[in-house]
Amino acid sequence: MQKLILSLFLVTIFVTFSEQKLVVQGVLQKWALLIDPYVSKCVRQTGIDREIFLSTFRRGEFPDEACFKCTLKCLATEQNFMDNVGNFNSELIVKKVYGVTEEIVKMCEQSQTPDICQRAYDFAVCAFSSIGGQIPWNDKKV
Repeated sequence: MQKLILSLFLVTIFVTFSEQKLVVQGVLQKWALLIDPYVSKCVRQTGIDREIFLSTFRRGEFPDEACFKCTLKCLATEQNFMDNVGNFNSELIVKKVYGVTEEIVKMCEQSQTPDICQRAYDFAVCAFSSIGGQIPWNDKKV
């Protein structure tokens, strides 16, 4: 009986984890489509390697690197999700960014750093984490 209960528990954990992973992958795919028209311009502007940026982004990794952060800032400003001083357009974000609700925007726009690239990064990490992504924090260079 104990083996049966343990087996059911493990299956439940596996199914839950698998479903969560599918949700996160779906979010990342939709976000990748959203940024696609702006990626070339933004990677040129920041100097980050396009393929490295895209593969990192699609895996849901958000490296703590200036070039990655500034690419996110460029993508946000190009789509009018954020202005040049770091204010977020909540209404447009909720309307256009898959999975992001008003509550998520309110929670994630709290960064007060004067560094606009950092502010865009903080927002992206917060939003992704709120939707269910597990940010693999690391010091890997992109």
